[in-house]
Amino acid sequence: MQKSSLQAKYFFLFALFLLFLSGCNIPQTPEPEPTISAEEISFQETEAAALIPTETPEPELRKAILIAPSDTTPYLLNTIRDGFAVDSNQNLEFIEAETLSESMLDAKTETVVFSNSPADIGDYAQKHPEIQFVVIGGDPQPFGNVLTIRYDPGFETFLGGYALALSATDWRGAGLIPSDVAFREETFLNGAQYFCGRCQSVIAPYVVFPLVVSLPSSASAEEWSSGIDQILSNYIYSFYISPEAASDALFEKFSGMEVTLLGANDMPVSLESKWLATIRIDIAGAVKEIVSAEERSVRGGEIIPELLIVPGGVGKTFHEGRKIRIEEVYQNLLSGLISAYDPVPPATFEK
Repeated sequence: MQKSSLQAKYFFLFALFLLFLSGCNIPQTPEPEPTISAEEISFQETEAAALIPTETPEPELRKAILIAPSDTTPYLLNTIRDGFAVDSNQNLEFIEAETLSESMLDAKTETVVFSNSPADIGDYAQKHPEIQFVVIGGDPQPFGNVLTIRYDPGFETFLGGYALALSATDWRGAGLIPSDVAFREETFLNGAQYFCGRCQSVIAPYVVFPLVVSLPSSASAEEWSSGIDQILSNYIYSFYISPEAASDALFEKFSGMEVTLLGANDMPVSLESKWLATIRIDIAGAVKEIVSAEERSVRGGEIIPELLIVPGGVGKTFHEGRKIRIEEVYQNLLSGLISAYDPVPPATFEK
């Protein structure tokens, strides 16, 4: 009985083993290989190439130099510096010095800007024809790599005086003008008188305007404030603020006065309700256009900088008609039809 049971057990295990073997040998139908089109292969190769990291080439370092002698006025110097304030991606190295030397000029040097017109500009221009030289003011240079930015500082104060006379009620205006900068006061007064002749008020007190507070460029805000107080009895309605007089402390004084203001500086936010206009010759814009040009080119000739006239927040006092008149005066100054000086311009600016 036990023997037959054992035989049955072996038979069962042997049958199970045969069943396992038969299952392993059942033929399987292989799945077809996927086909890939030429377009898919091209796309995959493009994607793979895009994943490969590549080094971004560093932009070539460029160098620009500003040469400003010690007698350059702070206002002009800061204006030119603004022109060098280009975007960081320009990769520009900026150097400033009072004089130029050969050791400063290398393969990276693209532009050299002079705040005046130096006597030896021809020597540098001819020795380095690949460098763009730029001079502020003076006559155009006879060199193919020297650009002259047309600028006469007397034009700016002449236009300031003209705009003041154009805007001040009953001519009652005054200017805060530096006494130690040549021809500033003279050109300011000439600009006002060009518009109104003998600018005498119609209402008492009868005064010939504009009045002038004249102090050294180094004068403090307190000194300018004291000078203003001395003329207020003449009922001043409008002030021209020269860049040399402008300061936050002085603007604070004006914020408490019933006057309108204009100047070459940008409008102070605190004086928006009193600001007539900002009027200045855009030297910074002319310099920036040259220094930041994407297409490298070396050229000669002359650039006429734009006259910026930016109305302030005093209603519509400085409308388009007045802007057009001031622009026409600027063009006439450039052409020599009007002289900012009396009786003749200084030798530096003679044509």
